[in-house]
Amino acid sequence: MFNFFIDGREIKQVDQMGKQVLVGYTLASYNELLEVAEQYKKKLEEAGLIEKTLSPEEKQAKQTELLEKMLSKFESIEKRIDSLEGQDD
Repeated sequence: MFNFFIDGREIKQVDQMGKQVLVGYTLASYNELLEVAEQYKKKLEEAGLIEKTLSPEEKQAKQTELLEKMLSKFESIEKRIDSLEGQDD
């Protein structure tokens, strides 16, 4: 038989010997932790220590921008190769 009880913000189990074992935390405690973590994340983003989490639309726009830059560089390299090949003639 399992005996569980809530002690403040902790969920504990009492074993057959009467020993209390921490087995979890309440939902209120978990939600409070998430809120604190989100506040710290925002502060780190504002300080520039971590990058802001991008929305799917922002990710797609960033990827499109990077692909356009890569295409431009490839075109530039191709022109340089063509001009070097023309010098050999």
